[in-house]
Amino acid sequence: MKKTITQETIVDVLSETLIVVNSNGVIEWVNQAVNTLLGYRREELVGMPLSILIPPEFCESHNMLFKGFQHQSSKQAMGYSRPLFIMSKKNERKAVFIELTPVNFQNEKCVLATVSENNLTTQYERIIDDVKNLFNESQSIANIGAWDWNILTGELHWSTQIFVIFGLKENTFNVSYENFISFVHHEDRDAVESAVKKTLSGDAPYSVAHRIVRLDQSLRYVVERGKVYRDAAGKPIRMIGTVQDITLEHNYQMQLRVADSIFQYSYDGAISTDNYFKIIKANPSFERMSGYTAFSLEGISLFKIIPELGEKENLESINSKGYWQGRITCKNKKNEIFPVQLSIVKVDNEIKFGVKFYIVTINDISNITAHEAQLKKLAYFDPLTSLYNRSYFIERMSEEIAHCISSKDEKCSMSLLFIDLDGFKEVNDSQGHDEGDRILSTIARLLDNVVENEMLLSRFGGDEFVILYKSGVEVLVQKLASKISQALSIVLVYGSQDFKITASIGIAIFPKDGTEAQDLLKKADIAMYKAKESGKNRFLFYKEEFSKQKAHRRQLVSDLERGISEGHIVAYFQQIIPSEKDEVYRFEALARWFHPQKGVISPVEFIPIAEETGLIAELGSIVLKQAIDFLEHWYLKNTSRAVISVNLSAYQLFEPSLLERILNIVGTNPILYKSLIFEITESAIMQNFDTARITLSGIKALGCSIALDDFGTGYSSLSYLSRLPIDEVKIDKSFINKLPENESDCLICKAIVSLSHSLKMKVVAEGVENLNQRQYLKSINCDFMQGFLFSKPMPADEIFKSINAGSIKSDAIQRKDFISAQIENKILR
Repeated sequence: MKKTITQETIVDVLSETLIVVNSNGVIEWVNQAVNTLLGYRREELVGMPLSILIPPEFCESHNMLFKGFQHQSSKQAMGYSRPLFIMSKKNERKAVFIELTPVNFQNEKCVLATVSENNLTTQYERIIDDVKNLFNESQSIANIGAWDWNILTGELHWSTQIFVIFGLKENTFNVSYENFISFVHHEDRDAVESAVKKTLSGDAPYSVAHRIVRLDQSLRYVVERGKVYRDAAGKPIRMIGTVQDITLEHNYQMQLRVADSIFQYSYDGAISTDNYFKIIKANPSFERMSGYTAFSLEGISLFKIIPELGEKENLESINSKGYWQGRITCKNKKNEIFPVQLSIVKVDNEIKFGVKFYIVTINDISNITAHEAQLKKLAYFDPLTSLYNRSYFIERMSEEIAHCISSKDEKCSMSLLFIDLDGFKEVNDSQGHDEGDRILSTIARLLDNVVENEMLLSRFGGDEFVILYKSGVEVLVQKLASKISQALSIVLVYGSQDFKITASIGIAIFPKDGTEAQDLLKKADIAMYKAKESGKNRFLFYKEEFSKQKAHRRQLVSDLERGISEGHIVAYFQQIIPSEKDEVYRFEALARWFHPQKGVISPVEFIPIAEETGLIAELGSIVLKQAIDFLEHWYLKNTSRAVISVNLSAYQLFEPSLLERILNIVGTNPILYKSLIFEITESAIMQNFDTARITLSGIKALGCSIALDDFGTGYSSLSYLSRLPIDEVKIDKSFINKLPENESDCLICKAIVSLSHSLKMKVVAEGVENLNQRQYLKSINCDFMQGFLFSKPMPADEIFKSINAGSIKSDAIQRKDFISAQIENKILR
């Protein structure tokens, strides 16, 4: 017993695995090493068939070998000439050596299998697997696959990457030459088959670029290469080759060719430079623009022809943001300066890491700036007196105020003198407008003789003149006001009639009376009217007690809030007439306030207050709702097509919920959107140009049109005008009043019409009040007119009554489109 235990212990510590199997192939005994090699416990294997340790594909051959070995009496080694495998408990294959020995075990003939791990085979297999994985990974990175074609048998083998390139799964596609050809684009098949045949008939390898069409119909560009192998008799027996996916490279090259075509044939000038702004290439447009040849520009600094671009702030923008754009000047070959709109962008070199180059696009805007200068001159100068007009004065005054505030100089002060002529109206009415114009020109010269370098003189309109004096010291201001009063105290004699002209002057001081241009103008205006009330021909400084209107204003705000909530705001509609025919289908919706106690409140009084307090948003919604009611009633009555213009204030334009507000009011009928024009002033847009452009584009996307109101009184810039989604321009009434007698106004109107038409915009003239004005506007091809000559603003019911009575003509159209849209969108009221 002691000896048996000792032998058992010795056997268990052996590193080889020992397995005793009886003649029926059943395991009779195993030593402890079986757990290390295969993961089984001894009791799990004893009594089990040996077949559980044999790989399934070898079971049949194993049974035959096992039966044959039972008739032998000598040992037999296995697994040395070729790999032999045994299955572990985890169903993993183990490479092993096996030595079989016939033994008697418990009085029965058995076979002892001595099993040891074949580490060499396992190592080789790992190396082979690593090489295969490296090969497949390399093919994947290079996007290249390999193929092997047995010409004799027709068998074709693809590597994994070819299946990837063709968008196929390995186990679902029968690889053959015929099936491969079916993937080749039908226009490329002849070239591919010709290349293969040529190689089969000769010895030179082939290389052919072609397209393949995947099962999902996507297109890939590939390069296929092949080489033929022959037997001793020279007969082709095998061909091997590769397929490389070059789709990305092909697309990149196509993009380069497209970019080069754009560069070469662009209407705008274009220049490419290296990282140091040395010119690499210039396109023909820039050659024509500058007079240089592309060859002569190569290698010279970009800053030689565009010096301002090299200024510090511009370079900082280019380096930090990667781009710069704006107006700048350029030098041509003759060293002449011309204005351009330029953009420069930094581009990374995809081939050389870290290397950058720059693309510059240049648009010669000489004509535009010349037109702008002309229009600015017309818009910023009073054509009668050649003095600055209201727009320019307010702009300059605002700049001076801003400069004063930013300087933080407590001594910085200014005075604003608002001058209104006493007695001018009588002369103008009795002697005619021509004489009135002559007097105003004379007054302008007299004032010009008074003002000095630190003063700014402007004619605001009519007989109103304004002076900005860069001093707020009362003694100096009084001295100036006295000089003005003396200069403008004149007597005019017409026959037996004497007319005396004097000046009433109101004065407001910055910063004592206000820190904003409009506020100071209002207060100077209040003081001027107080001077008139006090007997005229005098000057008065603004005092707080002059501003009883403040209490009035507070009451007006309260009344307006109540009027909006209680329905006292009503939309009136004024006709806008086409120049070519007397058809009525366009109107402007205008807000009217009917106060329960005070009667009609002028829009001039309540609109500014509504804008200042934000009530304009609700007021605008009321007008828009009534305009939509007007349109729906118009269409449902089957009268004619209609277009309604609705005003947008600056407050509404920059209100974040404006588009949502419009959508909620108008609904989903596209006919209604196409029937709306939103009017906005230049000054409102320029408060925040980029935000305004985005909002107006959003309105335009709804199907509405955009009109620029009061054009010519503000910035009048073609540059910004061309960048906005504007459909029409409205000429301000101030340019219409004296048509066609006033030559300057004629020139302004003609210029506005011409420039607007060049930008594909329609033109509407406001304030047309007589036939002469109408005839002149028609002669310069103004598209539409609006004014009391045609109609005063009227409530909707009166317009419909006039149409029914036939006193208003219309160009009747069918309403079926509107009705269909109403029904379709389920908003028929």
